[in-house]
Amino acid sequence: MILGRQVTTRIFADTGSGKSNTLVLRIVLMLCHMRIDPARLTLISFTNASCALLCE
Repeated sequence: MILGRQVTTRIFADTGSGKSNTLVLRIVLMLCHMRIDPARLTLISFTNASCALLCE
């Protein structure tokens, strides 16, 4: 999932399975290695806790 080259990715998994960490690693890959413009990224999270973690 992290190394995939799909344009759109959705993650469905149980609580505590590492979804937020996977998203962070995917974003790092896209920004640093794939040279994707940050303005072209959209990240959606549905809990306040996850949003706070992702904003860090």
